[in-house]
Amino acid sequence: MGESDVTDGSDVGASPAMMDEVPNTNKAYHAKRPHRKSRNGCRNCKKRKVKCDEGRPSCRTCTLRKETCVYLSFTSTTAASPAQSTFSSATRLPPVSCSIPDLSVSPVPVPVQPLPSPETSPIYDSPSSDGADSLALTLLGQQQPASPSRLQLLQEPVYIPLSGDLDEVKLLWAYSCTTYLSFATQIEGVEKMERALRHKVIEYAILNPFLMDCVLALTSMHMERLGAKDLTPPRSKSIVYRARTFEGYRKAVETADPSTFPALVCCSLLLCAISSQMFLAEDPTARRLYILNWIVVWRGIGLVLNLTTPKILGESGLMDIFIRPPINLNLSALHIPTNLLFMVTSIKPSDPDFPEIEIYYDTLKFLGSLYKELKENGFTPILDLRIITFYTFVPSRFVDLARAKRPRALVILAYHLALLKLIKTIWWTAGICDPQIRDICELLGPEWSSLLSVPRAATKLTETEDIAKLLLGNHAWEPPAVSFEDMIAKTEEQRAIWSGLWVNNEGRAQEFFPDRIESV
Repeated sequence: MGESDVTDGSDVGASPAMMDEVPNTNKAYHAKRPHRKSRNGCRNCKKRKVKCDEGRPSCRTCTLRKETCVYLSFTSTTAASPAQSTFSSATRLPPVSCSIPDLSVSPVPVPVQPLPSPETSPIYDSPSSDGADSLALTLLGQQQPASPSRLQLLQEPVYIPLSGDLDEVKLLWAYSCTTYLSFATQIEGVEKMERALRHKVIEYAILNPFLMDCVLALTSMHMERLGAKDLTPPRSKSIVYRARTFEGYRKAVETADPSTFPALVCCSLLLCAISSQMFLAEDPTARRLYILNWIVVWRGIGLVLNLTTPKILGESGLMDIFIRPPINLNLSALHIPTNLLFMVTSIKPSDPDFPEIEIYYDTLKFLGSLYKELKENGFTPILDLRIITFYTFVPSRFVDLARAKRPRALVILAYHLALLKLIKTIWWTAGICDPQIRDICELLGPEWSSLLSVPRAATKLTETEDIAKLLLGNHAWEPPAVSFEDMIAKTEEQRAIWSGLWVNNEGRAQEFFPDRIESV
């Protein structure tokens, strides 16, 4: 049957005169004249075998029938003209070569879609197959589709605030698929956190260009790390995104406009991942002891949170991003490594660190909470969360001592870096620990060698269980026998308890928010 012979039921018995009449524009579809095939039509029109006008975001037929218009794919066209390069919320999507999830601002959360199969997405082109990269490629534990040939159908966004740059469209697609999980240390699928990271961040990025630059910078860094060449923009663009992020972030902090507070809070968190790029800088002098600058970036989260109020943070829908697990400091003190406890308690009055004994001891109690979690529960998402939020708890004075390169502060940092090696689900922490531990050992020299023996030995290990045995000083230790289902249930139970609570800088959970959020 020829293409011109394809008709629906309304064509039966139609006379030539009727065929020549102008169609009624109020009908969903009508009797057709012979026409050329619509190769890029929507799925509904192809199913009905009617010509699609390929309108975006919804074709005319689907609009009249009040149906969701879904396209199987796009085809690349020429770049947008200069007239389309304005940064505006009314900029239309240019056709691209991959399906794009809905990034439009909507009060209704969009269900999480699985990544496309290797044959439909360049995100599976990464040569890496282990650690954080492998988990990123499978959405942190989600299995690849059983059928590689299955197409991924995603609804198109109506408008997004882009200049028409195809690289930026692809980066936002990649962010919605996997990069948004860069801070999801819990079991994937937690609805509130997922909605905040995947949707709320983009909503505020649409309204605040500096956050949009931050999202693009983080995603381009992630795609480069994964080796996804089709999604990685030129290096010059990535540098521009980062530069604009820092400049816009600084100006927004100085202006302190309450309308930008939610975007500032998001940006302060994403910057922790973006700044980790410096650990892998080509210039050795730039990455040497970069941990001392990185902990300042983490402290920046507290400074931004101190600008806002709990009410603003709660109404923004971002509270779940900043969940910190409560800490029982009295119990945590029992799990401080003996050699580190002696390092602090043996400080003599003549030592310059004598006035700082309390600061060191408070920091060691937070470090002890990591040992306690590891020993009692093994490798869990809660352990990852405790490790990654460690610098948000330590006293600000400790940060000053570390930046002053006080030996005891650097020793504590070396032990935390060894614990950081236990995290395998966060791509931006990969490869940063060993070089920093070696830098600390080299700086402190033989005098502190005995205290650094454990972190130094950790640099030669790669398996998490071996590192845990070394840190706990127990080579017979085995992770607790907990099923995956029980681990999920326990994680969800703890998160339900923490929901709506704010954990202060002493690790205590409060049932109500203070008038001002404490600076972390």
